[in-house]
Amino acid sequence: MKKKKVTKKKATKKKIKEKEIKSGKPAIKYKYHNSAGRLLAILELANISGPRAKNIHVWSKVSGLSVDQRVQIYGFLVKLSELLDDTETRILAMDLPSARTNYVQNTFAALKDVLLSCNLNGYWGSSKKRIDQATLAFLEFCAFSLGEDGTISEDELAEIYTSIGDVFKQVSDSNLNKDLKALLLRLLVSIKSAIDDYWIGGVDGIRHSCSAIIVEIKRHQDLLKSHSTQPWMKKLFNMVVKLDGIVAKAIKYRKLLEYVVPKLDSK
Repeated sequence: MKKKKVTKKKATKKKIKEKEIKSGKPAIKYKYHNSAGRLLAILELANISGPRAKNIHVWSKVSGLSVDQRVQIYGFLVKLSELLDDTETRILAMDLPSARTNYVQNTFAALKDVLLSCNLNGYWGSSKKRIDQATLAFLEFCAFSLGEDGTISEDELAEIYTSIGDVFKQVSDSNLNKDLKALLLRLLVSIKSAIDDYWIGGVDGIRHSCSAIIVEIKRHQDLLKSHSTQPWMKKLFNMVVKLDGIVAKAIKYRKLLEYVVPKLDSK
């Protein structure tokens, strides 16, 4: 009996491990839900690695990407630098004293250099020195100062993600004008990417993608209205309404669709 129990436990652990690898996203717990908090958690995870670790292994572990996906890892570092820029902009907007402003700018410049000058074949030691405890403590101060951005639940994200796949297929198979079809498909892909990158970009990343598709719906609403009886059109609009509502609830702003575009299925 004891032997079977051990075997079962090992099998369960293996199953969980395979699931984590398949998901491609590291299990990061955020103490602060804002750009600085996400940056802090990601850099803390990176800094667990020892100085003799290869950079490619460090960033592969943090990003959830395979070491063979070098281009995607560089892309991940670019996304982190954008997160860095967003955090710096928000901190500098707090009207700090000039001495503190210089410190903020120098600290963020050093972190950006770590990300954008990274040699994946090099060793983590030099970067580890620059992401020291003082820098991490400073980022925690930033995260504490910025307050909460709001969050979206995993269930809500999963529901939208499934809807995007359904809408994408139906728009692809529709008889819509080819240029508008291509545009809508690109925008759907951008929302899907924003959901994939939610753990990096947070609600803001999804909000920007949602805003972009709403603007295009407004711009082409006459053409889209002529397709209002099509199942894919109803699914597209319902998906955007749902996403807009989720983001509005998360960051407490007025739903964009309330004043940007009337219901496309209205008579």
